[in-house]
Amino acid sequence: MLTIVKFFKNELPGDNSVISRTLLKVGLVDKAWQPKPLVDGTIGPIPQPGEFWRVRILKETCVGMVRGCFIVHPLEKIDEDSIVHLVPGMYSERTTKGVLVITPRDPQVHWILPLAHKKYAVSTKNIHAIVVSLGGALWPGHTEPI
Repeated sequence: MLTIVKFFKNELPGDNSVISRTLLKVGLVDKAWQPKPLVDGTIGPIPQPGEFWRVRILKETCVGMVRGCFIVHPLEKIDEDSIVHLVPGMYSERTTKGVLVITPRDPQVHWILPLAHKKYAVSTKNIHAIVVSLGGALWPGHTEPI
C-alpha cells in the first residue's frame, strides 16, 4: 500500500537514521532499501529529517498490536507545498486488525490526515495505527481486499 510519511531524526542507536510516526506506529526504512541511481550515476536522494516521502508499506510487525512497527520502502520525496490535509467527508474509512485505513476519493493527491483528526480517531475507535491509502494492496498480515 502506498502512503505519505514525514521522517524525523532517530535519536536511538541503530541502523535507521530516520523514522516516521505519521502512521501512529513507528515507521522504519527497510534495511534492504537502496536509493535509486540517477542518470549521471550518482546516488539518488535518501530520506532526511523533516522530509515527506511517498512510501510503500512492506509489512507491519506485531500485526493487530500497539507495539511493533511498519517497514517502509521510500519511493519519492514529496514537496511539502504539495501536501493536502484531508477533512471528514473527503474519504471513506474502514478498520482491519486495528489499523484505520483512510481511502481518499482522489488518490492522485498527496494527502495526509491532520494530527487532530488522528487523535480523535484513536480516542473514539479501537485502533493503533492510521494509514492514508494512496493505492496498492494491503501489506502481508492484512488479507482483506481494499
